[in-house]
Amino acid sequence: MFKYEDWYENKATKAMTLTAMQFMERMTWHIPPKHLRLVQRYGLLHNRVKNKYLPILQKMFGEQTKENKPQDPPTWRERQTKMTGKDPLLCPECQTEMVLTEVAYWSKKENKIKIMSLP
Repeated sequence: MFKYEDWYENKATKAMTLTAMQFMERMTWHIPPKHLRLVQRYGLLHNRVKNKYLPILQKMFGEQTKENKPQDPPTWRERQTKMTGKDPLLCPECQTEMVLTEVAYWSKKENKIKIMSLP
C-alpha cells in the first residue's frame, strides 16, 4: 500500500494497494526515453539566461581543460587486450600486426556467404 496525491480531485491524498510487479510497472511509465530533454525552458538551461550564468557556472565548477576532460572510451583492440591478455591483431606465430583485408558475411537476400574486399 502507498499514498499519493490525486491532482484531479483537489490534491486529495489517497491510498492504493498494488502487487510489487504492478507498482514497478506503473513507476516505469514515468522513466523518460534515453535522450529526451525534459528541462529545456526553465532555470539555467533557458536560452535567455544561459549565457548570463555560464561564466558563473564555469567559475564554480571550473572550465573543462585537457587535463580534466573525460577520456575517449577504449577501442575494441584495447578492450580485447585488457580482457583476454592478448592483442587480437597480433599474429600468434610471428607476432606481426595482422591487417583486415576481407569481410565475409551472410547475405539473406541472396541466401549465401558473400565476401567483401577492403581497400
